[in-house]
Amino acid sequence: MRGRIGPVLAGPTGRSTWLGSSLLVSALAGVILLAVYGAALGIGAAVSTGDLGLVGETIGASLLRVPEVLVLLAVLVPLLGLAPQAMAVTNTSVLSHLPWHPLGSFAPVATVVLVVLAAALTSLGLYGLRRRDLAAG
Repeated sequence: MRGRIGPVLAGPTGRSTWLGSSLLVSALAGVILLAVYGAALGIGAAVSTGDLGLVGETIGASLLRVPEVLVLLAVLVPLLGLAPQAMAVTNTSVLSHLPWHPLGSFAPVATVVLVVLAAALTSLGLYGLRRRDLAAG
């Protein structure tokens, strides 16, 4: 929040209203993204199989994940309300290390670190998969 919420809450907007509206927008964004994901997956499946019914089916299946999105959002509420210092941790998302083009300049070190991290994690996962006993059926 970095000092920007004070002026908003000094007016007629209450804390619950402010937080509720933020959660509502985030939840709706999650639902929309899941629906778009399901539609894209369904369109791809429909194109390859010729079964247009797969579009609705995959959208519905994707929307079954909405409760997970809501729980992830809800985990943040007690942190914000009871332990705001925990919310002050920054740069924990991989999305916060690269600039948004064309507004920012290229960050070669961050780019290389993220690519190496992705390769290392992928290699670790493949190593684990090769060692895993996969049951047939």
